[in-house]
Parts: sequence; structure tokens; C-alpha cells
Amino acid sequence: MSSRSHAIENATEQFDNGTFFALLGDSVAYPTQSQETASLPELYRYLNEFITPHVERLGFSVKVHDNPVAGRGPLMIATRIEDPALPTLLSYGHGDVVRGYDAQWQAGLSPWKVVERGDRWYGRGTADNKGQHLINLTALEQTLKARDGTLGFNVKLLLEMGEEDGSPGLSAFCQAHAEELAADIFIASDGPRLAAARPTLFLGSRGVFNFELTVNLREGAHHSGNWGGLLANPGIILANAIASMVDEHGRVKVAGLMPAAIPEAVKTALADIEVGGGPGDPDIDPDWGDPALSLSEKVFGWNTLDILAFKTGNPDAPVHAIPGKAHALCHIRFVVDSDYNAFIPAVRAHLDAHGFTQVEVRQTRMDVMHATRLSPDSPWVGWALESLATTTGKKPALLPNLGGSLPNDVFAEVLGLPTVWVPHSYPACSQHAPDEHLLAPVVKESLQIMAGLFWDLGTDGARLTREHRAQELSE
Repeated sequence: MSSRSHAIENATEQFDNGTFFALLGDSVAYPTQSQETASLPELYRYLNEFITPHVERLGFSVKVHDNPVAGRGPLMIATRIEDPALPTLLSYGHGDVVRGYDAQWQAGLSPWKVVERGDRWYGRGTADNKGQHLINLTALEQTLKARDGTLGFNVKLLLEMGEEDGSPGLSAFCQAHAEELAADIFIASDGPRLAAARPTLFLGSRGVFNFELTVNLREGAHHSGNWGGLLANPGIILANAIASMVDEHGRVKVAGLMPAAIPEAVKTALADIEVGGGPGDPDIDPDWGDPALSLSEKVFGWNTLDILAFKTGNPDAPVHAIPGKAHALCHIRFVVDSDYNAFIPAVRAHLDAHGFTQVEVRQTRMDVMHATRLSPDSPWVGWALESLATTTGKKPALLPNLGGSLPNDVFAEVLGLPTVWVPHSYPACSQHAPDEHLLAPVVKESLQIMAGLFWDLGTDGARLTREHRAQELSE
């Protein structure tokens, strides 16, 4: 007899008997480095040779599309419709990875082979994102078996092969295929849990806005013995300009860069969140940033301004000369209700008001990743939290949004969907670095979580769709 526990047992067996480990190994063997233009054929191979046969076995119809941006990674839409009257799930993943950095891995490890050492499964893409979308596909397959070949909902799967290269073409593709991607709920997996042992939901992500500060006073450098004290130093000017923007405690002093307030529902969710303290985590500086905010509010509920790089002269081979130029690369991580179009004017007005008219301000990337956040009051959120708690016996962490950024704006704004993310990695996974890995206990628990979640979606999806629509109409 089919049951929720049967679906979870099926998914657990895929871990215990080594089937999932082998599947992950097959996927990691594709060197899908989207930042390397020569890897474009591998990006197509991953979708055509690996993913397509896998999902076709589950009853999906599949089409692989060229990217709207020439020369960038392809995208795939896979569709499984049981009944148009049923609720529809849209899920997402990315099969591309960052560069392998083959020579920098520990002895005996390779980015393109999954190796098990203790509880760690090493390999490029294990955590980001091959392991995560394969966990979801495996759980979906085992739920389908437990329900005797029907899920009780329709499924659409969008896989892109360019997320690590900034998701070029993703927004335009989703706009062009909006009808084909229409759904009632978005559930996907990427990023880390709050901590390895704590199941986590997040409902969006902070946005990121990149800009540059430049002081360009003259061509070339001039001998400091002859010209020091006579020529303005652009490095000193820029350092003081930055100090006027952010004080020695990291408090931002530029009007217009911070949100007005943290919504009460977000504050309530963040009151249960502890940040840091995990293995490999750096020590937190508790006095850094706005003292009125809790640690979790600083990173998940507020905006931050950071200097990423600062250069004047030749730091690698300094000489006794007054440089002619200085520049700093900066970014702002921002939450919803922040107008990123106002950031450059706000910085410009602040610098002018403080006498730094020589400092130029320029946005460095025009493709801003927007901030998004599903309300924690959404019926989908309470349902998902209950599902995870039922499966694991643990209280899940609820993050209103990630502190980092991902292309959730495409799903929340372009496609207009409520978005729920269930991450299967953990903060010390070495994502984007050598020795990337998944934790085996987290993999096992995540397979169980997703099987339970998909089972519950088949039971509750129609009701939740009605409740969400009613909530939208009342707002």
C-alpha cells in the first residue's frame, strides 16, 4: 500500500544501496565549466546525454534550447503533465559548474570524479548544483513509484547551463517561454543550509549591485621626493572618500542606501536564526555594522556596503612615487524594498556634499541581480516547514532570503511565482573552491525531505494553490 513513509523509504534506499552515489558520479564526470568558452559542447552533452534520458524515463517530454545570448550555455524545459486541472510545480537547477582548478585539489582528489572520504563526497558540482537537482529528481522518482505512477501534480523542470557565468539569457528565455513555464508553485534547491544539521527553507535572495569609485588625477606617477606635498594623492583622496561612506565599525553613512525597516514577519523569522559558529566558519565581529540589528538581521534582513578591492600605484612592486590614479570596486547587497536605481545618485550626492567631487562613480555591471522575498506569511511557507519537520523531527530554519544572490527574480517577478528553496548543502562545502563536497548525512536527509515534500504536494497542492491566490487577492 502506498504511503508517505513508503516514498521516504524508497528515497533512503537510493542512498543506502549506492545508486545515488553512482548517479552523482556520472554527472560530475561532465566538465561543464560555463566560464570556459571551449566547454560549450560539454554543456550541451550534459543536457542531451545525461539529463534527457533520465527524465524521459519518468514520463517527461524534453526540449533543449539554444541560449538567447549567442555562444552561452543551453537551457532545457522538461514537462510532465498528469492533468491540466492539477496544480503545477516548476523546479529548477543548473548543470554548469565553476572552473575545476584541478591542480589545487587535495592529493587523490579530482574535480571530475566523486571520491568518498569519511562523510564527505568530493567533486566539482556535488554541492553546486548537480548534487542538489539530482537529489530532487531522485526523490521525485521515488515518490512517483510510491504513488503507483501518479504524483497528484504536474511538473515542469527548467535546467540552465550558465548560472556560474551570471545566468546570461535566463530572464529573456523565461519571458519568451512564460506560458510554457506557467506554474502554481516554484520549489528548487541551491545554496547552503543555515547549518549542516538543520534543515532550511529560504524564500528569496538579496540582490547585488556592483559599482566602482575612481580618482584619476593625472597620467603617470611622479617621484615622491620631488613632488610629495605638492601633488594630491589619489589613493589618500579615495581612502578618505570611502571613510566618509562607511565608518570604522562598518556602519553605512550614505543616505538612501539602507532600507526603511525590517517587516515584522521577517523579524519574527530571523529571531530564531543563529549565524556562524559552524566548523570552518570565521569568527564573527559582533560590533561590525548597525548596532541596532541582530546578527541574523545584519546578513538576512538589511543592506550591506562592502569594498571588494582597492588599488593605487603598484602594490606588488611599490616605488617611491605619487600615483596618478586610484580605484575601488564595491558592491551593495540589498533586500527587497530597496531601489537600486537610486544607489548611484545617492553615492554621488554624498561624495559631493563631503567635498569629494574628484571621485567618479560608475556602475560596473548593468545586469543587476534583483532582491526577492516570498512573504513568510504565505500558506506555502507554513506547509513546507511542517513537511520538513514531519520528515526529520527537527525544527527547520526559515530564512526570508539568502544573504547572497541567485536568479530568483526570474521566477518570482518574470514568472510571478511563489518561491520556496530547500538547500541541500552546508556552509563549509568549499563551493567554488578546490575540494568542493557534499556531506553524506545531509544527502540522505535531503532525499527523505524531498520525498516527503513531493508526497505532501500531491496531497495538499490544490488547497494551497487556492489559499495562495486568495491571499494575493486580499492584499
